[in-house]
Amino acid sequence: MLEKVSYSHSMLLEEKLSYARDYEMSTEDASEAKKFSRPGPRLKQERERRAWTQSEVAERIGTTQINVSRWETGITVPLWKKH
Repeated sequence: MLEKVSYSHSMLLEEKLSYARDYEMSTEDASEAKKFSRPGPRLKQERERRAWTQSEVAERIGTTQINVSRWETGITVPLWKKH
């Protein structure tokens, strides 16, 4: 069943969408994002170079095999935590 969205919630959503449509990345932002946005091909290349399975990588870094698969295929990207 669909819930009725309040007018204020609807306006907030419109503001966010408007901001997202109007946002332009600077050249520096774009090059930095490009550098880290697609780790999949490199991850797969390094995994295969070491003859590791996706499950072995997952176990070594504390995640699941399905996550490794999704990263390699570009479905999702890992969240890197700064320590």
